[in-house]
Amino acid sequence: MSGEYAYVADNESGLQIIDITIPDAPEIVGSFDTQDRTYGIFVSDNYAYVSDADSGLHVIDISDRRNPSLVVSGDTPGRASRLFVRSEYIYVADGIYFTILRFDPQTDVLLNIDLPRRFSLLQNYPNPFNASTRIQYSLPEATHVIVDIYDILGRKLETLIDQAQPAGYHQVVWYADDKSSGLYFYRIQAGDFAETRKMVLLK
Repeated sequence: MSGEYAYVADNESGLQIIDITIPDAPEIVGSFDTQDRTYGIFVSDNYAYVSDADSGLHVIDISDRRNPSLVVSGDTPGRASRLFVRSEYIYVADGIYFTILRFDPQTDVLLNIDLPRRFSLLQNYPNPFNASTRIQYSLPEATHVIVDIYDILGRKLETLIDQAQPAGYHQVVWYADDKSSGLYFYRIQAGDFAETRKMVLLK
């Protein structure tokens, strides 16, 4: 709530702005459809910051409550849920990482100030593992990413990721329910960066 208005993150239709001047007769005066499942909202000055499951964060101009308009959107590594805003900084929890963004209302620019400085592939966790394990990696710039799984003989078993991804921290889970115990390898190819690590499936 802010002033005489309540701001609701509706999971089906995005941002709803409700006039609560008369508490017994609230009235929806404006809305903005984010096109995705909306989870969180924070209102500061003339902006509503809305998070959704698929496309991250939306900054919406609410100076005209009856006609809110999109200013800018930004991706987060996972499904953005909770958020908090202080001054020009936006703190977003997305189920995978804690992301810090900076919004400049003078230029309408949204920057991710918490980007990794280099490409990296972390050791899977847990390791050894039973049934599933998490593979994490970081991208300092947007690029096409391929993550493959290999057996001990070097045969490719599965491709987990094969798509363009934004800069940031990412993860993917390998489900190995149908695989036998043993040594396996996972490999990432991201632009010119490539690295392979080993992992142990122990049932």
